[in-house]
Amino acid sequence: MPLPVRRTTVTPRPATTLVPASEQFDLPLTTPQRLHLMPHGPWDAADGGVCAPLGFAAQGLYAGLRQDSRRADVALLASDRPSAAAGCMGDTAAAVLMVVAEAGKQGAPAGGAEAMRACRDEVGAALGVDPALVEVQACGGGGGGGGSTSGLDRVLAAVPLLAERLDGGAEASHHAACAACGEGSWDTATKEAALEVPLGRGGSAVRLGGMAHASPGGIQGTVTCDAQVDPATWRAMFDRAAAATFGQVALAAAPGAASPHGGLVGLASGAAHNTPLIRDGGSPAGQRLEGALTALMEGLAKAVASDARGTRCLIEVEVSGADSEAAARRAALAVASSGGMRAAVGRCSPEVSQPIVAALGASGVLLDPAGLRICLGGMPLLHHGKPTPSLPSAAGYCAEYLHLAAGRQSQVRIDVKLGRGVHTARAWAPDRS
Repeated sequence: MPLPVRRTTVTPRPATTLVPASEQFDLPLTTPQRLHLMPHGPWDAADGGVCAPLGFAAQGLYAGLRQDSRRADVALLASDRPSAAAGCMGDTAAAVLMVVAEAGKQGAPAGGAEAMRACRDEVGAALGVDPALVEVQACGGGGGGGGSTSGLDRVLAAVPLLAERLDGGAEASHHAACAACGEGSWDTATKEAALEVPLGRGGSAVRLGGMAHASPGGIQGTVTCDAQVDPATWRAMFDRAAAATFGQVALAAAPGAASPHGGLVGLASGAAHNTPLIRDGGSPAGQRLEGALTALMEGLAKAVASDARGTRCLIEVEVSGADSEAAARRAALAVASSGGMRAAVGRCSPEVSQPIVAALGASGVLLDPAGLRICLGGMPLLHHGKPTPSLPSAAGYCAEYLHLAAGRQSQVRIDVKLGRGVHTARAWAPDRS
């Protein structure tokens, strides 16, 4: 059975500046809705989000950056030691400051290098760490003013309070996730998850946690881990997992916008003290850790894809029979990005074969026309490159399948076989185009 990703819808109420996030939400934090989106494996779900792994603490506050609500808009995640880092400027990091930026912008806060340096210096002073170990993320789509002079002043004023109120509990992790969420067409709810995985027979268990959100500029996310792992090995694992998951999400505004380092940050504290240190990603312990990391990211990526406003179901596309892994990923993302396919699914129409074939052709991926097979919900619509002989009955089944999926807000599965090789990849998209 798939493991849960926590998805909590937040209803803000009026608040004054620098009010703790715990005083701003009407919904109880102890009863979140859970979406079963992480694949099954040799790991178990855990509570705590980014604070689930040992060595991490977080907090979120409202600093007055959001224009349309009084929801938390600045957050701090800190490690109690320099951690192996992926997606950061350096090989190690000790803290991540997340700030709501202007709508549609992502990356550094508007204001350039001086604003970045000021934020790093303030966090470094508050935590007593080298500012070079501080990463700053701007969370797009919030309509904030983190880059203006007054906005930067508000952020800098909030940093000491964030540092003072850092906590390693699930509630503090949730506050940080609320602050990172945008307010546009994406992010109707927070997306958080955590899991625990044993690294081998008789070996110690480690934990991973994460949160993610989307904006018109792409996907951003933060992943934490308490395993002892070589920094170069951690970065390679993180890149592969990010490319296979977040990089395969077809956003309406920016399909595939999340490159391995496109707004994604991963920290591994080593606080679990697993021995020996993981240096080889191909070792049994390395494979277990990367498998869990990929599962966590997949759950978060699917939660992001299913969270667009107006979405009734999540579309999962699996492409098999490609002649390379890169070709499989390109084909899967092309199909998931197809506006015609998504429009057909959105109106519960089984007429998906034609837009899928068009998307494959435009992708430039090699395929065997005589071996091409397309299935919707397990039902073949195209077989050996031709419509299935029982197309009328198959179409009726698929229409009912789509109506049920839309009514239950569940997942729609599309399988495409290219007939050229053995490589497989998946991609995800909302049913709205």
